[in-house]
Amino acid sequence: MIGSGDVCRADLALHYDEAKTMIADKGPIGAWLWDQYRFWYYRQVKPLRREDFTKPWMIWDIITLAYLEGMTTQETIPRPHLNSDMSLGNPDTKQTVIWITHVDSKRLWPDFLQKLDAYQRTHSIR
Repeated sequence: MIGSGDVCRADLALHYDEAKTMIADKGPIGAWLWDQYRFWYYRQVKPLRREDFTKPWMIWDIITLAYLEGMTTQETIPRPHLNSDMSLGNPDTKQTVIWITHVDSKRLWPDFLQKLDAYQRTHSIR
């Protein structure tokens, strides 16, 4: 399964304030996730962006969850290979990969938050 950068940029991008609003007040796990995101953001993203924080940042890894939860559109294509110039080539092969073409982020984020809430209601968290 491959979720390309183009799909992640289009469907899984959140602004800093959106991420804060989404998880900062969602119980102890949400607070922990927000702290992790905030520390990472100021360590990794802020030095790259300097003074421009208008652009969203992609939450790349959640594309796997979206796929597993049936919240993606995808196609099966011949397995590409990486050329020496870093482009993708299409060799004559019978091997295939699942290429994600879209993530339904309007369903994904609420579902993620619902699962987070449900977990915290049913588990003891310190």
